[in-house]
Amino acid sequence: MNIGAIQTQSFDIIERVLKEAMTAGADECAAVLAGEDTGLTRFARNKIIQNVAKSHHILTLAVAVGGREAGVSTDVLNEGSLRDVAREVVEMARMYPVNPEHTGPLEPVDILPGDGFDLSTATFTQMDKAERIRMICDEASSHKLMAFGTLTTGWKYEAYGNSLGHRAWYPETIADFSLTVRTEGGEGSCRENRGYHRIDRIAFSELLDRCLAWASWSRKAEHLSPGDYPVILTPTAALNYLAMVFWTMGARQVTEKRSALTSHFAVDDPIGKQLFSPLVSAYSRIHHPACPSIPFGSTFDMDGFGGQGVVGNLFGSGVPSDDYPIIENGIQRHLFSSLFWARKNGVKPRAFPSLIEFTGTEKTLADLIAETERAVLINSFWYIRFVDPNHLLLTGLTRDGVFLVENGKIVKPLKNLRFNESPLVSLASITTIGKPELRKAWFYNVLIPPVSVDTFTFSSETEAV
Repeated sequence: MNIGAIQTQSFDIIERVLKEAMTAGADECAAVLAGEDTGLTRFARNKIIQNVAKSHHILTLAVAVGGREAGVSTDVLNEGSLRDVAREVVEMARMYPVNPEHTGPLEPVDILPGDGFDLSTATFTQMDKAERIRMICDEASSHKLMAFGTLTTGWKYEAYGNSLGHRAWYPETIADFSLTVRTEGGEGSCRENRGYHRIDRIAFSELLDRCLAWASWSRKAEHLSPGDYPVILTPTAALNYLAMVFWTMGARQVTEKRSALTSHFAVDDPIGKQLFSPLVSAYSRIHHPACPSIPFGSTFDMDGFGGQGVVGNLFGSGVPSDDYPIIENGIQRHLFSSLFWARKNGVKPRAFPSLIEFTGTEKTLADLIAETERAVLINSFWYIRFVDPNHLLLTGLTRDGVFLVENGKIVKPLKNLRFNESPLVSLASITTIGKPELRKAWFYNVLIPPVSVDTFTFSSETEAV
């Protein structure tokens, strides 16, 4: 596997399509070429049911002609296709009205190299995966439990370029493992998911033991009356729920008073304000020994990727990541800013981080349980939806393991519960914080600890498992 040759080929394609777009009449243009070579093995009821490999490459081109914008994607990368795509997207741009918020692409800027590629993970075979999964399924079967999940390995890359000469490249390997263990009657369940750039970082046996134990403990779950309770959130549950706070931290949202930070806390500017518990600190990180991450990203206004359209997203891509505090000892320090908004206000554009690190302690989840007089232990959440965006009030369900903790011990399983609560409230109510663990979100990574929260509102019980 010659990564250097693939990088050269990727930039050849980028250079060619940018040149074709400029020749066709574009004033500005940007392109990203993303590809992957991965294999997935899926298992259910202790048997492998799917074993597939995928190799895919897609080019997205964005152009502007006099402030008129258009973008297009293609997976046909020969010379004739690139020329046709470039000409067609320029013609499309001429048909659109001028974007009043048009801003040109990023000027050339240095990007630090990343270190997220591991050859043994890139070459981990389908047979290698099948052997790992066979051992998991055999162990689950011996406990009269059922194992479900997926194991994906391989590698992916992203190459970026624009008409001002800015270039960026990052290859990384993938090792994603999800495991759900359920009782044969379906009354008990536990799920774990891990994603790293190295296959040897996944503690398969440890995750299996945890899922076997928690699924078994979940049998004969008992009722808990709705109300306010102290809770312990595993790192997975904390990610599902608490990390949604970052979507309120767009600089434009805050300035235009559309952020929950301004409405919930009744402040015009949250920067420098003590909004959360002093135990809460979260940082954007470039490099971390436990989690190498892509050293550049895309800026956007936190209203969703579609808010700026393809062109705004691509022109605002390739922004270098850097180290800075987002929240520090409970104080809001920085916000994220799109390229357009940053230029309009004369500030530094900040891409959404590829890695967010919460600081913590050396306490494990077991330590938090042992120190707790009474609380509800939550393994994960799902089906989270907005109730009141002005206060980031959310509703959702617990999932895959809910337990009552008393006097430092797990005493009984509980039926799943619906919650109505805000991460803004919970982050201000954290009483204990543990050791951060790596979890993979949609397009970024988070080092997040288990936490104890003083009060948490459960609105009803549910029969969901």
